[in-house]
Amino acid sequence: MRKRKFLFFIIILIFIFVGSCSERKEEEKDISVNEEFSSFKNEKVERVNMKRKKEIEKFTISLRKNPFLRWEEEKKLAQKKMREIINYLNLTAIFYSPSKSFAVIDGYVVEEGDTIAGKKVIEINPKAVILKDEKGEYILPLKEK
Repeated sequence: MRKRKFLFFIIILIFIFVGSCSERKEEEKDISVNEEFSSFKNEKVERVNMKRKKEIEKFTISLRKNPFLRWEEEKKLAQKKMREIINYLNLTAIFYSPSKSFAVIDGYVVEEGDTIAGKKVIEINPKAVILKDEKGEYILPLKEK
Protein backbone atom coordinates (compact mmCIF):
# COMPACT_ATOMS: atom_id res chain seq x y z
CA MET A 1 0.00 0.00 0.00
CA ARG A 2 2.84 2.30 0.81
CA LYS A 3 4.46 1.72 -2.55
CA ARG A 4 1.18 2.50 -4.32
CA LYS A 5 0.81 5.79 -2.50
CA PHE A 6 4.40 6.63 -3.28
CA LEU A 7 3.96 5.78 -6.98
CA PHE A 8 0.71 7.71 -7.09
CA PHE A 9 2.46 10.68 -5.52
CA ILE A 10 5.32 10.47 -8.06
CA ILE A 11 2.86 10.26 -10.98
CA ILE A 12 1.01 13.33 -9.71
CA LEU A 13 4.31 15.22 -9.42
CA ILE A 14 5.22 14.21 -12.99
CA PHE A 15 1.85 15.45 -14.28
CA ILE A 16 2.27 18.75 -12.42
CA PHE A 17 5.80 19.17 -13.80
CA VAL A 18 4.79 18.29 -17.38
CA GLY A 19 1.74 20.57 -17.13
CA SER A 20 3.82 23.51 -15.94
CA CYS A 21 6.33 22.92 -18.75
CA SER A 22 3.57 22.89 -21.38
CA GLU A 23 2.13 26.10 -19.90
CA ARG A 24 5.55 27.74 -20.23
CA LYS A 25 5.77 26.61 -23.85
CA GLU A 26 2.31 28.03 -24.53
CA GLU A 27 3.35 31.31 -22.89
CA GLU A 28 6.50 31.34 -25.04
CA LYS A 29 4.34 30.70 -28.13
CA ASP A 30 2.01 33.52 -27.09
CA ILE A 31 4.99 35.83 -26.59
CA SER A 32 6.48 34.89 -29.96
CA VAL A 33 3.07 35.35 -31.63
CA ASN A 34 2.71 38.73 -29.93
CA GLU A 35 6.22 39.72 -31.06
CA GLU A 36 5.43 38.66 -34.63
CA PHE A 37 2.15 40.54 -34.51
CA SER A 38 3.77 43.64 -33.05
CA SER A 39 6.51 43.57 -35.70
CA PHE A 40 3.85 43.10 -38.38
CA LYS A 41 1.86 45.95 -36.85
CA ASN A 42 4.94 48.18 -36.75
CA GLU A 43 5.71 47.42 -40.41
CA LYS A 44 2.10 48.18 -41.32
CA VAL A 45 2.20 51.49 -39.41
CA GLU A 46 5.48 52.40 -41.12
CA ARG A 47 3.98 51.63 -44.55
CA VAL A 48 0.93 53.76 -43.79
CA ASN A 49 3.12 56.62 -42.55
CA MET A 50 5.30 56.44 -45.67
CA LYS A 51 2.19 56.45 -47.85
CA ARG A 52 0.86 59.52 -46.01
CA LYS A 53 4.21 61.29 -46.38
CA LYS A 54 4.19 60.60 -50.13
CA GLU A 55 0.63 61.92 -50.40
CA ILE A 56 1.60 65.07 -48.50
CA GLU A 57 4.65 65.53 -50.75
CA LYS A 58 2.48 65.13 -53.87
CA PHE A 59 -0.01 67.64 -52.49
CA THR A 60 2.78 70.04 -51.55
CA ILE A 61 4.35 69.73 -54.98
CA SER A 62 0.97 70.36 -56.61
CA LEU A 63 0.68 73.61 -54.60
CA ARG A 64 3.89 74.94 -56.10
CA LYS A 65 3.13 77.99 -58.16
CA ASN A 66 6.35 78.47 -60.07
CA PRO A 67 7.92 75.30 -61.48
CA PHE A 68 11.10 77.22 -62.40
CA LEU A 69 12.00 78.06 -58.79
CA ARG A 70 13.82 75.67 -56.50
CA TRP A 71 11.81 74.42 -53.53
CA GLU A 72 13.79 76.57 -51.05
CA GLU A 73 13.25 79.70 -53.14
CA GLU A 74 9.55 79.05 -53.35
CA LYS A 75 9.31 78.50 -49.58
CA LYS A 76 11.06 81.83 -48.97
CA LEU A 77 8.73 83.51 -51.41
CA ALA A 78 5.69 82.01 -49.68
CA GLN A 79 6.93 83.15 -46.26
CA LYS A 80 7.18 86.76 -47.34
CA LYS A 81 4.46 88.95 -45.96
CA MET A 82 1.71 89.95 -48.32
CA ARG A 83 1.67 93.72 -48.66
CA GLU A 84 -1.50 95.74 -48.91
CA ILE A 85 -1.72 98.26 -51.76
CA ILE A 86 -2.26 101.86 -50.69
CA ASN A 87 -4.64 103.88 -52.88
CA TYR A 88 -4.99 107.10 -50.89
CA LEU A 89 -1.40 108.26 -51.50
CA ASN A 90 -0.26 109.44 -54.91
CA LEU A 91 3.18 108.30 -56.06
CA THR A 92 4.11 110.50 -59.01
CA ALA A 93 7.83 109.83 -59.57
CA ILE A 94 10.72 107.62 -58.51
CA PHE A 95 14.37 108.59 -58.87
CA TYR A 96 16.09 105.25 -58.46
CA SER A 97 19.77 104.61 -57.83
CA PRO A 98 21.26 101.57 -56.06
CA SER A 99 23.07 103.86 -53.64
CA LYS A 100 20.34 106.42 -52.91
CA SER A 101 16.78 106.68 -54.20
CA PHE A 102 14.05 109.29 -53.92
CA ALA A 103 10.30 109.23 -54.50
CA VAL A 104 7.69 111.96 -54.90
CA ILE A 105 4.61 111.11 -52.83
CA ASP A 106 1.75 113.65 -52.70
CA GLY A 107 4.21 116.36 -53.77
CA TYR A 108 6.79 115.58 -51.07
CA VAL A 109 10.25 114.23 -51.91
CA VAL A 110 11.04 111.31 -49.61
CA GLU A 111 13.90 108.85 -49.23
CA GLU A 112 14.32 105.60 -47.28
CA GLY A 113 13.81 106.23 -43.56
CA ASP A 114 11.44 109.20 -44.00
CA THR A 115 7.86 109.14 -42.70
CA ILE A 116 4.76 110.13 -44.66
CA ALA A 117 1.11 109.78 -43.57
CA GLY A 118 2.23 107.92 -40.42
CA LYS A 119 4.12 105.29 -42.42
CA LYS A 120 7.89 104.89 -42.68
CA VAL A 121 9.51 104.48 -46.12
CA ILE A 122 11.54 101.28 -45.85
CA GLU A 123 12.37 100.63 -49.51
CA ILE A 124 12.28 102.42 -52.82
CA ASN A 125 12.60 100.28 -55.92
CA PRO A 126 12.15 101.21 -59.62
CA LYS A 127 8.40 100.49 -59.72
CA ALA A 128 7.11 100.93 -56.16
CA VAL A 129 7.69 102.29 -52.67
CA ILE A 130 7.38 100.01 -49.64
CA LEU A 131 5.93 101.64 -46.50
CA LYS A 132 5.61 100.24 -43.00
CA ASP A 133 3.71 101.06 -39.81
CA GLU A 134 2.81 99.09 -36.67
CA LYS A 135 0.04 97.20 -38.50
CA GLY A 136 2.22 95.89 -41.33
CA GLU A 137 3.84 96.63 -44.65
CA TYR A 138 2.22 98.39 -47.59
CA ILE A 139 3.14 98.87 -51.21
CA LEU A 140 2.62 102.08 -53.15
CA PRO A 141 3.01 101.27 -56.86
CA LEU A 142 4.01 103.77 -59.53
CA LYS A 143 1.01 104.33 -61.77
CA GLU A 144 1.76 103.88 -65.45
CA LYS A 145 0.00 106.12 -67.93
